[in-house]
Amino acid sequence: MVEMDDFRILMDAGINPKLIGHASLPLFDKVKDEHVDAIAITHCHHDHVGSLPVALKHFPQANVMMTELSYFIVERVLHNSVNVMHRQREEIGVKEYPFFSHRELDEMAHLFQ
Repeated sequence: MVEMDDFRILMDAGINPKLIGHASLPLFDKVKDEHVDAIAITHCHHDHVGSLPVALKHFPQANVMMTELSYFIVERVLHNSVNVMHRQREEIGVKEYPFFSHRELDEMAHLFQ
Protein backbone atom coordinates (compact mmCIF):
# COMPACT_ATOMS: atom_id res chain seq x y z
CA MET A 1 0.00 0.00 0.00
CA VAL A 2 1.33 3.40 -0.99
CA GLU A 3 -0.04 6.49 0.75
CA MET A 4 0.30 10.06 -0.51
CA ASP A 5 -1.48 12.47 1.79
CA ASP A 6 -5.02 11.03 1.91
CA PHE A 7 -4.69 9.04 -1.33
CA ARG A 8 -4.05 5.28 -1.03
CA ILE A 9 -2.86 3.04 -3.84
CA LEU A 10 -2.69 -0.73 -3.63
CA MET A 11 0.28 -1.79 -5.75
CA ASP A 12 -0.57 -4.97 -7.64
CA ALA A 13 -3.05 -7.66 -6.71
CA GLY A 14 -1.35 -10.95 -7.39
CA ILE A 15 -1.33 -14.47 -6.08
CA ASN A 16 1.55 -16.50 -4.69
CA PRO A 17 2.18 -19.17 -7.35
CA LYS A 18 3.86 -21.48 -4.82
CA LEU A 19 0.73 -21.73 -2.67
CA ILE A 20 -2.82 -22.90 -3.36
CA GLY A 21 -6.24 -21.86 -2.15
CA HIS A 22 -6.75 -18.96 0.21
CA ALA A 23 -3.09 -19.15 1.27
CA SER A 24 -2.12 -17.88 -2.20
CA LEU A 25 -4.05 -14.62 -1.80
CA PRO A 26 -2.73 -11.34 -0.42
CA LEU A 27 -3.84 -10.50 3.10
CA PHE A 28 -6.61 -8.13 2.03
CA ASP A 29 -8.29 -8.59 5.41
CA LYS A 30 -5.37 -6.74 7.03
CA VAL A 31 -6.42 -3.57 5.20
CA LYS A 32 -10.16 -4.24 4.85
CA ASP A 33 -11.12 -1.20 6.91
CA GLU A 34 -8.86 1.12 4.92
CA HIS A 35 -10.09 3.18 2.02
CA VAL A 36 -8.25 2.33 -1.21
CA ASP A 37 -8.53 4.93 -3.97
CA ALA A 38 -6.77 2.99 -6.70
CA ILE A 39 -5.22 -0.36 -7.56
CA ALA A 40 -2.15 -0.01 -9.78
CA ILE A 41 -1.17 -3.07 -11.81
CA THR A 42 2.48 -3.04 -12.89
CA HIS A 43 2.18 -5.93 -15.36
CA CYS A 44 0.03 -8.97 -16.12
CA HIS A 45 1.92 -11.85 -14.54
CA HIS A 46 -0.28 -13.82 -12.14
CA ASP A 47 1.82 -12.81 -9.16
CA HIS A 48 0.84 -9.19 -9.92
CA VAL A 49 -2.72 -9.45 -11.29
CA GLY A 50 -4.10 -12.88 -10.33
CA SER A 51 -6.25 -11.67 -7.44
CA LEU A 52 -7.44 -8.40 -8.98
CA PRO A 53 -11.11 -9.50 -8.97
CA VAL A 54 -10.78 -10.48 -5.30
CA ALA A 55 -9.21 -7.09 -4.51
CA LEU A 56 -12.11 -5.35 -6.23
CA LYS A 57 -14.56 -7.26 -4.03
CA HIS A 58 -12.73 -5.83 -1.01
CA PHE A 59 -12.28 -2.34 -2.49
CA PRO A 60 -15.14 -1.79 -4.97
CA GLN A 61 -14.63 1.98 -5.05
CA ALA A 62 -11.01 1.68 -6.23
CA ASN A 63 -10.02 2.73 -9.73
CA VAL A 64 -7.87 0.15 -11.51
CA MET A 65 -4.89 1.54 -13.40
CA MET A 66 -2.52 -0.34 -15.67
CA THR A 67 -0.41 0.12 -18.77
CA GLU A 68 -2.03 0.00 -22.19
CA LEU A 69 -0.44 -3.38 -22.91
CA SER A 70 -1.75 -4.80 -19.64
CA TYR A 71 -5.21 -3.42 -20.42
CA PHE A 72 -5.29 -5.40 -23.66
CA ILE A 73 -4.39 -8.74 -22.06
CA VAL A 74 -5.68 -8.58 -18.47
CA GLU A 75 -9.11 -10.06 -19.22
CA ARG A 76 -7.62 -12.96 -21.16
CA VAL A 77 -5.14 -13.67 -18.34
CA LEU A 78 -7.87 -13.61 -15.69
CA HIS A 79 -10.35 -15.70 -17.70
CA ASN A 80 -7.57 -18.26 -18.10
CA SER A 81 -7.13 -18.18 -14.30
CA VAL A 82 -10.79 -19.09 -13.87
CA ASN A 83 -10.29 -22.10 -16.15
CA VAL A 84 -7.17 -23.19 -14.25
CA MET A 85 -8.93 -22.83 -10.88
CA HIS A 86 -11.86 -24.96 -12.09
CA ARG A 87 -9.41 -27.62 -13.24
CA GLN A 88 -7.48 -27.54 -9.94
CA ARG A 89 -10.73 -27.81 -7.99
CA GLU A 90 -11.54 -31.00 -9.88
CA GLU A 91 -8.04 -32.50 -10.09
CA ILE A 92 -6.55 -31.70 -6.68
CA GLY A 93 -9.67 -30.83 -4.68
CA VAL A 94 -9.11 -27.15 -3.87
CA LYS A 95 -12.66 -26.48 -2.66
CA GLU A 96 -12.40 -22.68 -2.47
CA TYR A 97 -11.60 -22.42 -6.18
CA PRO A 98 -12.52 -20.55 -8.24
CA PHE A 99 -12.10 -17.25 -6.37
CA PHE A 100 -14.12 -15.51 -9.10
CA SER A 101 -16.18 -16.53 -12.09
CA HIS A 102 -16.16 -15.65 -15.77
CA ARG A 103 -19.39 -13.72 -15.21
CA GLU A 104 -17.97 -11.71 -12.29
CA LEU A 105 -14.91 -10.91 -14.37
CA ASP A 106 -17.05 -9.74 -17.29
CA GLU A 107 -19.10 -7.55 -14.94
CA MET A 108 -16.05 -5.78 -13.50
CA ALA A 109 -13.97 -5.48 -16.69
CA HIS A 110 -15.30 -1.97 -17.34
CA LEU A 111 -13.39 -0.84 -14.23
CA PHE A 112 -10.01 -1.61 -15.81
CA GLN A 113 -8.26 1.49 -17.15
